[in-house]
Amino acid sequence: MSTMSTVLEQPAEGKLLRHIDWRGAFWVASGVPALVLFSIGGIAGTTGTLAFVIWTVSM
Repeated sequence: MSTMSTVLEQPAEGKLLRHIDWRGAFWVASGVPALVLFSIGGIAGTTGTLAFVIWTVSM
């Protein structure tokens, strides 16, 4: 049995700490399909059947 420890340094004053592991990336990526569906739905409500063309061009 082994023990794993992670040491995170405090960021310097006025600097951003940018650190993401696979768990954070997973949750960010899991939100993408929902965002795509909601954006298509919003465009479809406004423009009708042209929504898929508008969405494709915007990507």
